[in-house]
Amino acid sequence: MKTTLYFSTIIFATIIAFSGCKKDDQDNEQPTITLNSPVDGQVIIAGTDTSIICLNAVFSDNVQLKQYKINIHNAAGHGHKSTLTGWDTTIIQSLDGKSQIVDFDIDLSHFNIADTAHYHYMVYCLDQAGNESMVYRTIEIIWPGKK
Repeated sequence: MKTTLYFSTIIFATIIAFSGCKKDDQDNEQPTITLNSPVDGQVIIAGTDTSIICLNAVFSDNVQLKQYKINIHNAAGHGHKSTLTGWDTTIIQSLDGKSQIVDFDIDLSHFNIADTAHYHYMVYCLDQAGNESMVYRTIEIIWPGKK
């Protein structure tokens, strides 16, 4: 009886010890964004050969990327939480793997932008676990003949 109790205790202790050593598979790390273009302060003149905003970015994650989002909106007097007036556009694209280089052009000739103004060019990245990161640049869009 003592032997059975002794071995039962050893087996129970071993099970408890190894079950407590379970590896944490949770992905809590945000993806990274290296935004090469556009550069902060870049001027885009609409209606010309330079009316294309070029995104060049490297997205990376320790486990798995999911998507990126570009949001461009008027930068005038806001904290990114209020309803904005003026031109605003959002583009969402899928990503795959742990690292991806993205070149994406936005041709402003397809949009009706009312004002020459400074705009925030926001780039977000989301991984499969739902972790998100964000970077932004302030760019100026000039519409000849508009103030």
